[in-house]
Amino acid sequence: MINMKRYAGGKKPYELFSEAVDRKDKNCADTIALNAHKHKVEIAYRYYERAMGNQKLGLLTSSTVLSRIKQPLLGMYSSGCKLVKDFRTWHFNNNSQTYNNVCPYCTINSANTTEHILPKEVYPEYAVNVFNLIPACSECNSFKREDIFDHSGKIFTINFYTDTLPDIRYLFARITSIEGGVQFEYYLENRNGVDVNLYALLERHFQRFHLIDRFYDKAVQELPNIINYFKCENITCEIDYDNAASKLIRKTDEDAKAYGRNHWRIVMNYDAATSPVFKSYIMTQLNLTP
Repeated sequence: MINMKRYAGGKKPYELFSEAVDRKDKNCADTIALNAHKHKVEIAYRYYERAMGNQKLGLLTSSTVLSRIKQPLLGMYSSGCKLVKDFRTWHFNNNSQTYNNVCPYCTINSANTTEHILPKEVYPEYAVNVFNLIPACSECNSFKREDIFDHSGKIFTINFYTDTLPDIRYLFARITSIEGGVQFEYYLENRNGVDVNLYALLERHFQRFHLIDRFYDKAVQELPNIINYFKCENITCEIDYDNAASKLIRKTDEDAKAYGRNHWRIVMNYDAATSPVFKSYIMTQLNLTP
């Protein structure tokens, strides 16, 4: 997981909203309602930017005035509308290409939807606010639903624009022997001193989006690639294995610059390369004695 750059396409979010309204049929009842409340929308957008800057989006209340035109506001949003399409193009062109069309919430699936950080059903005034949009996958979208807080009243979703993600590890993979092979089980641990509040948010995010179980499934799929890497390294003795493992660690350190140190594949590669259990398994597969 890595932070994302928020939209900075030259026009402010309200300007984009206003232009989108101007493209609509001026005689339509929804357009008339939107034009009558444009100033209120502009004020709401200012509130959003202020709350975002103070990292207090969760404390932002929905506009009671604008709730009266909820349906026209929601009608502004569609995955194929020009504003959303332009936002997605900017987002993917200006963020790490390793996350091009990849969901930041899980780092697994394609970002085939555009998610609302503050849910549009609760905050219809931000349905097309580009600061409130982020590409995501439909699976994560279904886990998130229209909620903001968990059962204890805590925000459970990482804001990839404003929550500064740590560059130290908090995600690890425990490698154990099983009949006929090895398995990788992911877990969170704050052994490296992540800020306690941020770490608690990470825990809530992982729980809400079922990431530990989903990473396990990906590890099952990825395991043959790591095994094949070692099999192709012409290993004839323990020293050869250690050199191949060091090579994988160096590559993983480079990959982490683009994917983030806590990306599920980065974690899997690094922990495989440093695991005595995995080493023993590979050496046995190669008919060598560790």
